[in-house]
Amino acid sequence: PLALWKRVEVEFPESEAAGDAVFQRAYYFQNRRQFARAIDEYRRLLSQFPAHHRIAAARKQRTNISHSDVLLGQTGVYAVGTQPKLWFACRNTAQVEFSVRRFDLPAYLRDVAQRGDQWWNLTEIGYGILSALDRDESDDDRLQAAKHLASNEVTSWTQDVPRSDLVATSSSDAPLTAVGVYVLEARVP
Repeated sequence: PLALWKRVEVEFPESEAAGDAVFQRAYYFQNRRQFARAIDEYRRLLSQFPAHHRIAAARKQRTNISHSDVLLGQTGVYAVGTQPKLWFACRNTAQVEFSVRRFDLPAYLRDVAQRGDQWWNLTEIGYGILSALDRDESDDDRLQAAKHLASNEVTSWTQDVPRSDLVATSSSDAPLTAVGVYVLEARVP
């Protein structure tokens, strides 16, 4: 496809198709995680075809490529006396910040039971708590879960990671020693 897009640019340099060819080449590189090449092509589209119908999409894709982000893996349950090991993936950052707050699970489960909801296993409880705390959930659900979340952090720490424009996985030991249920947040500075 790269040769075909180049041919379109050479043979029809003033056409709408030439701009489409540049955009498609950029998107091709982006999907193959060749981010520097993709950025160059998006930049070329913006400078050579400023009125092209894909300009807004090109700007959005450039933002997506350069955006810093972290994804925290599933944590689970840990035995007393063991330190939780956290898996995470990140890109475009040199640090990941973690914060931990206590969650009053017994009180939350009492509230759930009073509303007539049921939880069948620990995984469902965890997903229920996290979805209720999600900013996109209804205010009532979020408030029900949030009232059981401690307002102050139990602990927080920062972990240095090798900066990469590719997604890199890493792990961190959570400095938690007390028995309990916690909500952990990971973010990039």
